[in-house]
Amino acid sequence: MKLIVNTLLFVLGISTFSFAGNGERTLKEKINRKIKYPTSLLKDKQEVVVSINIHIREDGKMEIQQIDSQSEAVTQSILKQIEALHFTPTADMYGKDYPFRFVLKVQE
Repeated sequence: MKLIVNTLLFVLGISTFSFAGNGERTLKEKINRKIKYPTSLLKDKQEVVVSINIHIREDGKMEIQQIDSQSEAVTQSILKQIEALHFTPTADMYGKDYPFRFVLKVQE
């Protein structure tokens, strides 16, 4: 039996979704590609919802302001994955918040 891990990403906020610039689109795409269900929890086969808010500081660094999920293990794993992202924001992103909502699923 082969397990397939699906990650769904929803961007919250009309302005972020509707009027995304190149930097915003790049951030969304990068997060969508890089965020994965923690392999250590694959045996649980449960759906996990994760909400995260990323703030781009005026110096261009990403700051995770909030992260929530039903599982502390998933929260810590996602936190590490976000911190490991190599992303250079565009100047128009400085000082803005980018909320994301992930639905992590394991399907057989």
